[in-house]
Amino acid sequence: MRPRGIIRRPMAFLALGAVLSLSAVTGASASAAAAADDSHPVAWGYNEFGQLGDTTTTDRHSPAAVEGLTGVQALSLGIWSSLALLDNGTVRAWGNNQAGQLGDGTTANHPVPGAVVGLQKVRAIAAGGFHSLALLDNGKVMAWGDNSRGQLGIGTNGGIQRIPVEIVGLDNVKAISAGFLFSLALLDNGKVMAWGENGLGQLGIGTSDGFSDNPIEVANLSGVRAIAAGNSHSLALLENRRVKAWGANFDGQLGDGSTSERDTPVDVTGLTDVREVAAGLAFSLARRANGRVKSWGDNEQGQLGIGVTGGDRTTPVDVVNLTGVRAIAAGAEFALALLEADDDIVASWGLNGLGQLGDGTTTTRNRPIIVQTTLDNVSSIEAGGLHVVAAG
Repeated sequence: MRPRGIIRRPMAFLALGAVLSLSAVTGASASAAAAADDSHPVAWGYNEFGQLGDTTTTDRHSPAAVEGLTGVQALSLGIWSSLALLDNGTVRAWGNNQAGQLGDGTTANHPVPGAVVGLQKVRAIAAGGFHSLALLDNGKVMAWGDNSRGQLGIGTNGGIQRIPVEIVGLDNVKAISAGFLFSLALLDNGKVMAWGENGLGQLGIGTSDGFSDNPIEVANLSGVRAIAAGNSHSLALLENRRVKAWGANFDGQLGDGSTSERDTPVDVTGLTDVREVAAGLAFSLARRANGRVKSWGDNEQGQLGIGVTGGDRTTPVDVVNLTGVRAIAAGAEFALALLEADDDIVASWGLNGLGQLGDGTTTTRNRPIIVQTTLDNVSSIEAGGLHVVAAG
């Protein structure tokens, strides 16, 4: 039996991990969205731990306002938690806090955003399974939360870290990404460092066992411009606009035409002119310069958006009826896109059992549908295990 990282309700760990033409989306259903203040981010989907930030623990099938949060510059979502980077360089966190991943010094869950302790001058954030990262403007990285497999990169493993600590020796970082039990950092020289769980080769260091509690350079990889960590696999967008992938590959999520695990990076087959990548539970997305989206990997819940449900795709295929895309995001078994044609809507597809598609239903979709967000302009959108947050 192949490993699976998710069930429909949180009795086992979930996993992850960041625009189409309206006329191109056929069969789409508009959401009867809940009223929300368009100055606040909105959220929808699973909410047992308060990860929607709307003061409740009630699931939402359409967008609801995140309480008391404005000035959002960037978002990143964990399995059952959420992070927001504000314009002033500080970070807010809410939702599940069982491993201290909210960074407030406690392990208490919070249904509204609260400050992460001691963080200032932050320029990027990344939420993993139950751990979190922040990139500072000096190129250093702070980490907090679960450290069971060394995913904080602080030279030890085990236990939890309730407030942010510096990853010593990791410098000149320009981007970060966090998977389920591992982490990635892109350096300004185009190299990638990885740390944490490596049982499926997700660190890309030439072995597939154990873990590393210190950052190690990903093998045979250079000229990288962007990174994305999924549940147990990783993607790297290169300067030449091609994509490399490594780690778990049970469902073809590496896109190399096989289902063989890879402990060093391999080329994603036939994928060129890419502008953005996103990694979900066991599937991957790429946004190309022509505004189209490619997908590959697991399609059990229609998360590839190809108009059919079921079966793996081991090389990239086109998401149907989707053009003019300006941003993408991958959840556990669902996906999202932002549109150039209309900047207050979101396209979504895949698993929807808890309302994570935001269209007011719990109907799973194998092709994109349109969701009205109530925001004047959606500037960023992120997907967690089973929830979504969008900011304007």
